[in-house]
Amino acid sequence: MRTRRWEMEDLERIFVNPFSTLTIVSELTKEHEPSITTDEWIKENITLIQDLGAEIWLTQVVQVLEGKAAQDRPLNPCRVINIDPQFAVEHEPIIRRDQWLEANTKLIPQIGIERWLRIFLEILEGDVPTAANLGFAPFPDAPFGYAPEGYQPGSRPSFPQGGKRRNKKRKRK
Repeated sequence: MRTRRWEMEDLERIFVNPFSTLTIVSELTKEHEPSITTDEWIKENITLIQDLGAEIWLTQVVQVLEGKAAQDRPLNPCRVINIDPQFAVEHEPIIRRDQWLEANTKLIPQIGIERWLRIFLEILEGDVPTAANLGFAPFPDAPFGYAPEGYQPGSRPSFPQGGKRRNKKRKRK
């Protein structure tokens, strides 16, 4: 397996990817004709983020994507793109919701609202940083390279009780 050096864009895409924290309701992954352009959606949502704040906006987007809030809201990305059906594959979260929200609340001002929104749309359309893209492919046929359902990792060798460091003799002064 050949690895490559990760770039800042790789890390941004990993943090932005909502697959790590939620499963999108399947109705939002159905093929449809977008009702507005990407630039219109981005312009509307830049204003919403500035008015509401990034954390509230992100929380509302998550609620829409999970089907827990009205889908006709201006922040719904389905107005502008077709979401890749792999986002609707049932899976356990990899990152807690509060951690994803906090990371992206901090990332939005760091990389800029417009850049974050464009990355978000690209990822939802299926341009996802996969293990294969990043030089690792343990599960190439699984959604986005994550472990398939039911996968159980092998057991790891354990350290003696108390761990390696505790078993070393300490030098006394």
